[in-house]
Amino acid sequence: SLRLQPLEAFYWAVQLIGRLVGLVLLVATLLAVFNFSFGIRRLYIRILLHLFEQAVEKRRPPSRKESSDNLSRDNRLIQRHAKLTTEGIELLHADCASSDDPSKASTSSQKRPFHLSDLCVFVQSGIESIIEDEVTKRFAAEDLASWNLLTRTNKYQFISSRLTCYWVLGCFLRYCILFPFRMLLALTAVLYLVIGSLIIALLPWPGLRRYLNSILTPTAFRLFARAFSAVLRFHDVENMPQNNGICVANHTSPIDVVVLGCRQVFSIVGQSHGGFTGFMQKTLHRTSPHIWFERSESSDASVVKRKLEEHVSTPGLPPVLIFPEGTCINNTSVMMFRKGGFEAGGVVYPVAIKYDPRFADCFWNSSACGMVTYLFMMMTSWAIVADVWYLPPQIQQEGESSVAFANRVKRQIAGRGGLVDLQWDGNLKRSKPKSSLQEQHREAFRKRIYGLSVTDQMEGSGAG
Repeated sequence: SLRLQPLEAFYWAVQLIGRLVGLVLLVATLLAVFNFSFGIRRLYIRILLHLFEQAVEKRRPPSRKESSDNLSRDNRLIQRHAKLTTEGIELLHADCASSDDPSKASTSSQKRPFHLSDLCVFVQSGIESIIEDEVTKRFAAEDLASWNLLTRTNKYQFISSRLTCYWVLGCFLRYCILFPFRMLLALTAVLYLVIGSLIIALLPWPGLRRYLNSILTPTAFRLFARAFSAVLRFHDVENMPQNNGICVANHTSPIDVVVLGCRQVFSIVGQSHGGFTGFMQKTLHRTSPHIWFERSESSDASVVKRKLEEHVSTPGLPPVLIFPEGTCINNTSVMMFRKGGFEAGGVVYPVAIKYDPRFADCFWNSSACGMVTYLFMMMTSWAIVADVWYLPPQIQQEGESSVAFANRVKRQIAGRGGLVDLQWDGNLKRSKPKSSLQEQHREAFRKRIYGLSVTDQMEGSGAG
């Protein structure tokens, strides 16, 4: 009987913990259904900010604080005078085009003989790109101005005993307490979505299916958001996408779908995946007309365009969600938008998403880790904090091409989200620059040299 007492105590302890966890899951599900919060996550974020401030004070000496603040405001290794763009060389400073320095003069306004120093602007921009590439650094994790007590963003180094205790306690909190609960909450969201979609798909009434799906999907996404301890701030909600519209947003990770899906239902346009991502795509497709395609299939582009036009012209369908960059960027910039989503003829609703990198690195590098590994990293991070801005709806103006329309919307998203507006193609993450792009740079160089040579010849003939 003496041996059974510890076993009985352990049994009752397990039962008590199980009931508490079940109660918490039930409460979290009900809160997600009614979109209500007690403010615990926001209090948790404020406590983390206080700890991060102490980490900054301990990590940097007072004498270097001013210089480190300057680095955090402008995270550049060099001061550029010119840069390579998709259209050639772009001079960044007015003094670069002064006539005192022939190598920095404007290519369009020069009226003088050719000098060997004219090549310097090309050589300089090339060397600057080698030192600090403006494009490929967008495909890596964003550098932080201060340590957020995560070794994945900054390898641990001993700074102080107090900060080491914070780091150890943080690891215990994230891996031993938060992660198990977050995993259970995520599994609950998956089961809720799978079972609910199966039931809704069996109903013969389309109107009832759409109504139930408008409740099911946002609730499931809110449960997913709580599995990351997400704190989402939505701004200008009066500009939210309407039915039959086209919602375009910058792309950082698959969590973008969760963030936007917490408020409304979308028909998503995206690449077809396998594994867990493919399973979720099939689950979502049971209740809403999503559009999945294969990037490697060139014929899929015309199919997607046709389906977009049909979706926009069919009354009552939810708005389409498109990420025109076509790949994940590290949330520091917005890269080239593909024009396909802007040719369907519908109203475009731009949305800017900005994550706070102090709490989690939300960028998903699919070539470095799979979806399951990425979700594990997110669930063992501190939290996900994001701001979402709904911009005023846009329509294509008369005489405006689809490319110009896409660039105009991209500039608006970049400006509202505080992101860098880049013209480069996001597919450079997976492939080398196209030969046509290289030819454009050669042509710009040829026109520069040819123009100077013609000027030289005209002066020589005039002197004769």
